[in-house]
Amino acid sequence: MVAVVAGATAVGAAVGAALLPHVVARTGRTVARHPVAERVGMSVALGVAWGALAWHEGTTLRLAALLVFAAAGVALSVVDLREKRIPNAILLVAAPLVLALTVADAAVTGRWEALLGAALGSAGLFVIFLVLALLFPRGMGMGDVKLAALLGFVLGGSGWGTWIVGFSAGILVGGLAAAITLLARQRGPEGTLPYGPALVIGALIALLLT
Repeated sequence: MVAVVAGATAVGAAVGAALLPHVVARTGRTVARHPVAERVGMSVALGVAWGALAWHEGTTLRLAALLVFAAAGVALSVVDLREKRIPNAILLVAAPLVLALTVADAAVTGRWEALLGAALGSAGLFVIFLVLALLFPRGMGMGDVKLAALLGFVLGGSGWGTWIVGFSAGILVGGLAAAITLLARQRGPEGTLPYGPALVIGALIALLLT
């Protein structure tokens, strides 16, 4: 297990340093102000995430789905922090891969109830965030709604306890980030704040702690 975790950490760090910057460059509309720091940040974040997920999940197809989710989450978080938007291009690649790997895992393990939970979890978070986006359009965009559907799928596949913790943690992290940013008086355009990174962090917390 130690070798698996070390390998996942090393590969994740390499992917974060070599691949994700190209993904962000192709899907983003702005240039990084501090490209070296951004590359290092993505490398560290993905290395830690992949290592922690490997320690938690072991060598399964479920782990592969979570690694794809983590890589997409780091990349789209960077774009969201830069531009206050979540690129569809990343979601359109990540979502089918996560779905295919989850279906494959269910076929191998026979845990079809996990696939059902993932589908219901995706629908649940999609509806919740769609309502929030309609009620508070200046604070929540459709990119967040589509990301919530992917998060709900990943969290629901681990059980409703994980789903609830992930949803709650995302709201909590987003609220803390908003409070800190308001105190620092560094709000984004038209008073908005990127919510995608908080949702991704909340989901990872739930996946690792439940």
